[in-house]
Amino acid sequence: MVTVESLGGSGEEARNCFYVSSGRKRFLLDCGVLREISTVGRVYPLITKEIALSIDAIFLSHAHEDHSAALPYLYELGYRGPVFCHSETMSLAKGFMRKWVSFVKAKGGILPFDENNIDLLDFRPLELGVNEISGVKAIAGRSAHMLGSLWYYFDFGNATLLYTGDTCFDSLLLKADEMPACDILIADAAYAARTIDPKQQYETILASIYKTIRENGTVLLPVPSNGRGIDLFLFLLVHKVPLIVDKGILKSFHALKDKVGWISETSLWDAKGSFIEAQDGASDNLDGYAVLCPDGMMTSPISTQYFEKIKNDGRNKIIISGHVAAGTLGNMISDPEYRLKESIKLTVESTTIKVHPDQEDIKSLIEKAKPSAVMLFHAKTEDSRSLSVWIENRNIRLVCAVSQPLSF
Repeated sequence: MVTVESLGGSGEEARNCFYVSSGRKRFLLDCGVLREISTVGRVYPLITKEIALSIDAIFLSHAHEDHSAALPYLYELGYRGPVFCHSETMSLAKGFMRKWVSFVKAKGGILPFDENNIDLLDFRPLELGVNEISGVKAIAGRSAHMLGSLWYYFDFGNATLLYTGDTCFDSLLLKADEMPACDILIADAAYAARTIDPKQQYETILASIYKTIRENGTVLLPVPSNGRGIDLFLFLLVHKVPLIVDKGILKSFHALKDKVGWISETSLWDAKGSFIEAQDGASDNLDGYAVLCPDGMMTSPISTQYFEKIKNDGRNKIIISGHVAAGTLGNMISDPEYRLKESIKLTVESTTIKVHPDQEDIKSLIEKAKPSAVMLFHAKTEDSRSLSVWIENRNIRLVCAVSQPLSF
């Protein structure tokens, strides 16, 4: 029998972590945080010392904090085993963990681990295709969420399990591998309440930018340096938008462009256009420009600098294109009390650049994978109700809450 228990992530939007047991085998799939300042029991997965000491191996799907940044906490609890992931993720993960540490310190929070644990983690490369780990067949495939992101398929002999990790079926730039049929499916359901037309979302952003630039205003687009930040950069370059681009985003772009095994064949890679590369600190002359800077939740010093420069001018605008956690600047700029306190006059718009599956994507995956049991993650329970009804009407067992075991 194979049993899966969500220690975080199911019925909520982050701290993704799944405890898998089969016979004497014990694996952990991801170990992330909820990106806000709160109690340990809310921010970190529900991992005990007993669980930490029982784990044979960890499989990390990708580097983002909500999947990786609790690994030093796991080490603090006694885990000393391997952390398997793609070599590209190995090169990125520690940077994202340190970013989390910096965020906690900047907010006056307390870390439940020694930050030196980051360098003590035993990362081991797991390449694409078939691997055998502790006697279990494990297949890794590209999930197209970011460079190095993987889905995992496990064959335990008596049952099979597919973990999508964060996945994107509509990536402009990244390749995705087809996922196999399985008995148990742990599925990314971030956009479970919606059906998203990626083309329409990009066109909405473009129209909004043009409107502001025509009035000589500034549009700030806080984005991750990896993932949708690169997508937006190339899209806006093609459409001749006057651009100021942070050097970190450009560095990620040039690194990704060389990863032939990861990128799709699209004319976007040949996009021509002019832009200004922002070096150190926020550029001074911003009128009439769209500015791409890290990060998506506006927790970086550079995003704060740009915000301070443009916040008091009603011509200006910030476009939020992804999830923003409570307590981050990207979240607070829409709060009426905070806007009054900071004398904010710029407007804030929110849209979604699709980097996760929507409701139709998840339905299609379930119809192809034909699981007998499904665990949803990355979505609040209330946001996945419609999808949950659809799943249960097909006589598929469903879990979308923390600490509810699912067995097959």
